[in-house]
Amino acid sequence: MNISSYIPASWRKPIYGAFAVAGVVIGAIQVGIAAIGAANPEWLLVVLAVFPFVAGAIGFTASANTNNEPGPADLDWDRRTDGTMADYAADEPELED
Repeated sequence: MNISSYIPASWRKPIYGAFAVAGVVIGAIQVGIAAIGAANPEWLLVVLAVFPFVAGAIGFTASANTNNEPGPADLDWDRRTDGTMADYAADEPELED
């Protein structure tokens, strides 16, 4: 069983987003406290120690449950190009001099 069978995709996306916002808020609190030169409160030290471990688990879970099927926008790229500089060369010889 994976997380897809427990939590539907429509719920996972907001959960991942809320987790990202929580990370920004935690970081902002820590930076704000450091900016005024105060010592970090104990609760913040605990959160700063635990959050990265939880974030890693959340990130791996999100990555493992990401749909790798190409979407409609991914199918619109020009299949004749391979990403080299030759792709940018002009088709008209007079422009390549």
